[in-house]
Parts: sequence; C-alpha cells; structure tokens
Amino acid sequence: MNYFTSQHKQVVLGKELARGGEGVVYDLDDTLVTKIFYEPYSNNRFEKIRCFISKGIKHKNVCTPLELVYDEQGKFAGYIMTKATGAVLKLSILQPQLFR
Repeated sequence: MNYFTSQHKQVVLGKELARGGEGVVYDLDDTLVTKIFYEPYSNNRFEKIRCFISKGIKHKNVCTPLELVYDEQGKFAGYIMTKATGAVLKLSILQPQLFR
C-alpha cells in the first residue's frame, strides 16, 4: 500500500518501530515517524487529528500530529508526527523498586 500527504507527496514508510492497539508506527527519517491505523476511517478520529494539526498544538514533551496521511484511494490512514526521544515511559516509571 502507498501513502501520501495532503500535498500528494508520497510517504515512504521505513522500519516498523512499534505496534499497538490502534496501529503501527514507522520510521520516516531522523526526526519524524508515521502512525498508520489498522482501521482509520473513523470520522471522529480524523476530526480529532485534523483539529490538532489546524490549531498548531505543539509541546516539547508530546508527539502531536503534524500532517495527515492518506491511502491510495484518498482515505485517511494516519498521520506524521515528531519522533520521541529519551526513555520509554513504561520502562522508566513502572519499575517495582519505585513503589517500595
């Protein structure tokens, strides 16, 4: 499957970085990743992500959506976001010794 931005630029998915309940995150380059949803065609999901992008919501500690991604049929498929850096949250806070 091929993916594109709203400007019809092809999104070339790199290595799979993570897989979760909603979808798969793929590497794009040194600073960006793409999340592709398993079942992306929910209007609520599309509107929520579109709103994040249109409002320019950004925070240095949150990987917010930067650009929508569409499949070959022009249907919403996911989004591009900044790549997280640092420690994995569940590995850094969910350690038994922290709760003793």
